[in-house]
Amino acid sequence: MEASLSHGSREMGHMKDFLLKGVALSEDESLLVETVRDLCRNEIAPRAAEVDREEKFPWDNIAKINEMGLNGLFIPEKYGGNPISKNAWFMILKEISKACPSTGIIFATTSHGCHPIVQFGTPEQKKRFLPPILKGALAAISITESDAGSDAKAMRAQAIKKSDGYVLNGTKSFVTTGDVADILTVFVKVKEENEIVGLTPFILTKDMAGLRAGKIEKKMGLRGSSTSEVILEDCYVPADHLLGAPGGGFKILLSSLNSSRPNIA
Repeated sequence: MEASLSHGSREMGHMKDFLLKGVALSEDESLLVETVRDLCRNEIAPRAAEVDREEKFPWDNIAKINEMGLNGLFIPEKYGGNPISKNAWFMILKEISKACPSTGIIFATTSHGCHPIVQFGTPEQKKRFLPPILKGALAAISITESDAGSDAKAMRAQAIKKSDGYVLNGTKSFVTTGDVADILTVFVKVKEENEIVGLTPFILTKDMAGLRAGKIEKKMGLRGSSTSEVILEDCYVPADHLLGAPGGGFKILLSSLNSSRPNIA
């Protein structure tokens, strides 16, 4: 069985390499991909087995990625980033994931967590939250609950409107890097005047009172990348941390899922 799985993984890797051959890149993008490939070959891949075996979060790998400024690849130039084409992005993500799958999923998760802010945040939110990510902060996105995956109707976590903000309560499940993320986009149902308005995302920071990590999952693979519960216990969030309009989160949720799927593939 193990040999069969290994053979299947190699075949999938060969298929991805084949699909990416001949992809058109600019000269600068080609140079960047080659630089990332060298980093992965010399610095990241040699430690991948240890990272997985010991369930060790690869902070050193993340630091090396940050030294190269790779978080800037998914941040608009207006906010200090250096975005590249989708083709170049997929090739860079492939190189990192091939060298160390745990490091790849952590890097991809920061781009996923950043996406709602980039696409739907106000100018003030972008100015506040994107520069820390550019400098190396980890971002994550929190959708799933124990009885709800991406099914918005089944979500139970709620945000109750107060005069100057919202109070969040609930438990989110299977959040990649949920225990270490600096910035977390959390989807909950907003309740105003005893009525559910609808699904709404909020931008949370790890220092907020009432926000904590719960159970850390034990996994068969990607063991260097943590997956945890995110617990909200009377977590007060200022109104200016709300993304979009109250109840307008379904469109943002779909956009976030659609953005993440090619990266996962």
